[in-house]
Amino acid sequence: MEFKRALRGLKRSPGFAMGVILLLGIATAGLLTVSTAVYTLFFQPLPYHDAGQLVRLSTLMRAMGNVETGLSAPMLVELQQDPALTDIAAYQNAESVVDDSGMTWRRARLTHNLFDVFGVQPLLGRNFVAEDGAPGAALAALVSERVWRQRLVGQADVLERNISLEGKPVKIVGVLPDAVAIPSRSTELWLPLQFTPEQLSPSSILTFGREFDGVVARLAPGVAAKAFQDRLRARYMEDERLAPAIEFSGLEFRVKSLQESWTDKYRAPLSILSFAVAMLLLATVLNLAGMWVLRMLDRSHGQALQAALGASRWQNMASIITEYAVLGAAGVTLAVMLTPLGVSWLGALNILDANLPITVGVGPATVLLALAVLLLGALPVVVGAWWQARRQQFHAALQLASGGASARSGPGASRKILVIVQIALAMSLLAGVALLLLSWYGLLNEDLGFEPKQLLVANIQAPPNAVQSDEIPGDANVEAALERLRTLPGVDALSYANSVPFGLTDIITSITLTDRPDMQTRVRSQEVGENYFRVAGIDLIQGRGFAPADAGTQVAIVDEWFANKYFPQDAAVGRRFRSEGDEDVEIIGVVRTAKHWSSEKTTEVGTQYRFLTRPKAEVFVMIAATVPAHTLIDPVRHVLRELVGPERVTVGSVVTMQSLIRRSVEDREPQLILLGMFAALTLLLAAIGLYALLSHSVRVRTAEYGLRMALGAQAGDIRRQVLHGILRLLFPGLLLGVAGAYLVGRLVAERLYNLHPASPLIWLAVGALVALVVLFSGLWPAIRAAHT
Repeated sequence: MEFKRALRGLKRSPGFAMGVILLLGIATAGLLTVSTAVYTLFFQPLPYHDAGQLVRLSTLMRAMGNVETGLSAPMLVELQQDPALTDIAAYQNAESVVDDSGMTWRRARLTHNLFDVFGVQPLLGRNFVAEDGAPGAALAALVSERVWRQRLVGQADVLERNISLEGKPVKIVGVLPDAVAIPSRSTELWLPLQFTPEQLSPSSILTFGREFDGVVARLAPGVAAKAFQDRLRARYMEDERLAPAIEFSGLEFRVKSLQESWTDKYRAPLSILSFAVAMLLLATVLNLAGMWVLRMLDRSHGQALQAALGASRWQNMASIITEYAVLGAAGVTLAVMLTPLGVSWLGALNILDANLPITVGVGPATVLLALAVLLLGALPVVVGAWWQARRQQFHAALQLASGGASARSGPGASRKILVIVQIALAMSLLAGVALLLLSWYGLLNEDLGFEPKQLLVANIQAPPNAVQSDEIPGDANVEAALERLRTLPGVDALSYANSVPFGLTDIITSITLTDRPDMQTRVRSQEVGENYFRVAGIDLIQGRGFAPADAGTQVAIVDEWFANKYFPQDAAVGRRFRSEGDEDVEIIGVVRTAKHWSSEKTTEVGTQYRFLTRPKAEVFVMIAATVPAHTLIDPVRHVLRELVGPERVTVGSVVTMQSLIRRSVEDREPQLILLGMFAALTLLLAAIGLYALLSHSVRVRTAEYGLRMALGAQAGDIRRQVLHGILRLLFPGLLLGVAGAYLVGRLVAERLYNLHPASPLIWLAVGALVALVVLFSGLWPAIRAAHT
């Protein structure tokens, strides 16, 4: 009976019903999306046997911008004998390769025992065995279930099939289930790593991350990750073989749980988004509470009549509670349906990596949280319905005698507080968005020491199986490609180097100042071609640049940071230092300091530039363009692939310098988009809540306004009275919003660059925006009141 009555009541108020469903559904979907990601990434165990004992081992180069890389092959061999480990394995990240038939594969290489470490068994065939990883062994491969069913059409004889990669036959020996996403979800083909005796030699112990990208180990029972990290540091930090890396690269060893290593970078952005979603949900709850209060007031006369006729308190409450149950269930159902779309959106915005080995999706935890939201949302409705029913029991006769709500009844204190809090929440979120936006803009426009706007960077890799050596004088194919590139329309000039700013490569060496032999220091060593500084837009401050006559001589150009650090009183030009090769090097010039790793990190090490007369096989090419740099990407890639080979120039090898810089701060952009949306929705909710409050006030005070105008009040007087009521809500909301904006600023302080989290100027600008929106939302009720 109550269910049918509730449906009839909602049918008479379709706007109210749709508003409640949409508000609750959208806000709850945001909460469920972020909560699903947080639960899956940080709390749900990995789908592997005894996953808590899986750890990732890595090294951190603090002196090189906190670069994290893998171990070396000799260390992998040594740690296989460590009693604190059950097993240890390594892998290379997935890359795109094309087989001889023209088909593209996402291939990853790994040691033969990696899937044994994870406890993964193939659907068909076998895992790799030790013989597969032996040098010169016939190549075996595992394929994903997805490839087997879609590309190979579920062929039963897949285990007998051979494919040809880079001119070598590869035999498929097994099919892995799709749940295996190691090292990434896009991996389709796995091949065993085969190390040469030279790579495994103890003399190669400093080749960190050269043979593989990641190391995964299974700890022995009872061994914790922190304890093994201490054990690893104690074993190697005093090792004389690692002394150069420890001293000059700031080498450190890290051991993290596998789940933490996969998810740690998502902790900060998801924390900020969780806070924003919580504020949006709070604004939604306040708005819904205001809507339900107004609906109960509009029905007060009917409830008074029911109470006078003997209806019990429960009978008066039942219709309101039933209406909420219907609308709440519909809103939460909508939220659960929208959550997969929200998770996909997080991936599209790169807040979550689509290749993350952990699958983020709707599960039982999501449904349980949705039910919790539904029950918690019912609490204020039940309390309000109980209070309203209680009042009607006591004042039924008064309500009947007066004909319903008093003509002078206006917005109550509780509804005013709801609107004030909504205004404060909107201002707080908008202030946080403004801080992050200004910080992001500042990072993108930071003075980097060079001119990135018209620069294009191409990374030419070494030929397959080639050994890069300083004894190789150059690469004829690369030189021919550079000559062709110089003739392309839109190319102003070009040069080359062994590393470029934001190219994610660095070489740190040791030097000793000649006149201060007791001072040994670290320096970034960069080899550059002729005209490199002109192409990059790095200004020469003292001395001269490189010339062809400098070929074969021991001269260097240093940056301003190096010159000011070690020669603060004297000019650096003409001074000398001794390099690792015991060569006496003369400084011939000083250039501006260029940032290499991040716009926000200060320079911690100086740079010496040495002259590279010919480009080597593995080299970066920097091109200054007279046209927009991105228009040259395809022509440059075409020339390079034609002259040096497609295997040495991948799809992402040619990029603009602006994109490299943007990549260093790209994690901030999607957060800004979502935070901006949440802030806009919160502000919209505040405007809607104020509009509903004022509309109700005008409606119930119609008789009062009519009487005032009959006694001589003008339309302007009525408008001013309504607007005065808006200001009495706006100013407390803005003051409370300043406090909220301060708290939000402290929350995002670590994400700000050269910007104080407490900025009165930002508060003033955001407050003015909120005030305009709030005043506009109250404009129509004021006009309507003036036309009473």
